[in-house]
Amino acid sequence: MTITCATEDATIYYTTDGTTPSASNGTQYTAAITVAESMTIKAIAVKAGMDDSDVATAAYAITLPSVATPTFSPATGTYTS
Repeated sequence: MTITCATEDATIYYTTDGTTPSASNGTQYTAAITVAESMTIKAIAVKAGMDDSDVATAAYAITLPSVATPTFSPATGTYTS
């Protein structure tokens, strides 16, 4: 997952623990983030001389495929011998 900002030279900070990111809270974004489990990522862009951006939030849900239900052969029922 990547995060971008249209403001040149802005620095992006992000969190994955539900807290609000800021220049003093969170991780500075420097490379794509691997999302291997369900998580919510919050990000903010900051630049000296400008107000901080609004917080952007993205929620990712990772679901694994289900194993097929077992079947019986022959099917259940009454059989005569």
